[in-house]
Amino acid sequence: MISLLGGEISVYGLAMILGCAAAAVWLVLSAGKHGLKKSGAAVYCLLCALLGLLLGRAVYCAVRFDRVFYDAMGDFAGLSPFFDVRIGSVNIGGVLLGCILAAPLAAKLCGGKAADDLDCFVFPGFALFTLERLLEPLAGHGYGIYLYDSPLAAFPFALETYMEEYALAVCFLEAALALLLIVSLLGIKKKCGKSGTLFLCGLTLFCASQIMPESLRHDDVLFIFIFARVTQIGYALMLAGALIAALIPAVKKGLPKKNAVIEFLFLLLGAGICIGAEFALDKTNLSHILIYAVMIIALACMAGLVLHAVFRRDTLK
Repeated sequence: MISLLGGEISVYGLAMILGCAAAAVWLVLSAGKHGLKKSGAAVYCLLCALLGLLLGRAVYCAVRFDRVFYDAMGDFAGLSPFFDVRIGSVNIGGVLLGCILAAPLAAKLCGGKAADDLDCFVFPGFALFTLERLLEPLAGHGYGIYLYDSPLAAFPFALETYMEEYALAVCFLEAALALLLIVSLLGIKKKCGKSGTLFLCGLTLFCASQIMPESLRHDDVLFIFIFARVTQIGYALMLAGALIAALIPAVKKGLPKKNAVIEFLFLLLGAGICIGAEFALDKTNLSHILIYAVMIIALACMAGLVLHAVFRRDTLK
């Protein structure tokens, strides 16, 4: 904690505030490249902050209801803790969903197209995510499995815990994948002809690449349905949403509905394999390396399927 303006704030909190401000400035300054007015981009940034924080907090509080809204004695503390981010955290999937939903609202308020706002979001947004994962250890999160007598039990592959043991640095793995995503999108950007294609590509690669690392987390994990993590489910739903967004215009332009249904069923098959892999991690003695390899292959196929649909949408006239 550090003193600032007569109060106290964590180093992590201050760094994220500055990071969000830098991302907002980046987005506004790049608005012209995506056919947006700077004023409209500024409104979009404000809506992202509002809806992102609101939905990110809502997802966290819904899953950790007892922790957030009940005190140490087990008494209900009211709903005011929802607005105190010092209690608990926010869910990154909810934040991303808020930024997506902010686009059509900004377009309605300021004119333009939601797809242009989302394209403008890609680089500042994923850069901010990368920064958040790099700084996550400052908030006491980002840890994975413990590495006992492992050659990886050293920085930057591992983080030292409060028990003076080393745990896998999942946050750094996710940051590295996000950075690789940004580099990949720099090349993909040249192939994107229509508004929204860049964002759909970024969303697809981001969600597909982050699902497996979330399985490695052992810190403040938000579980739902016993075996699955909320963030994983959120990423999977957004991956499905990207495919639907690519299929709808293709069907309108003549793609047989049967073909669209088959593509969506293949995505569900991949999701089913990933769910089976999560079960296998907890319920079987199979090699975890083998299980994660199967999961990675399934996710790669899912990403390839969605990207194929996205670029097919991009070529429609």
